[in-house]
Amino acid sequence: MPNHVLRDAGSIMMIDSTGNDVLEGLIDELKAMGIQVSFARTKKQFRDMLEKSGVAEKIGKENFYSSVRTGVEAYLKSGN
Repeated sequence: MPNHVLRDAGSIMMIDSTGNDVLEGLIDELKAMGIQVSFARTKKQFRDMLEKSGVAEKIGKENFYSSVRTGVEAYLKSGN
């Protein structure tokens, strides 16, 4: 079973409150199963919404990456 999900968010411009609620629920479910969620290439508007809603805190600031490559490298270095 995978223990990490890295989402390339480069194409996500924004998220509405319903989408935010669904994403928060998904993150909670995955965390309960021992799966960490990370995002790469988040746009400012999308990231701002995640921060305002508290979802970014659930994800953890250390789990946002400027590129997919950086996210994959961080995962590989973690030894998981």
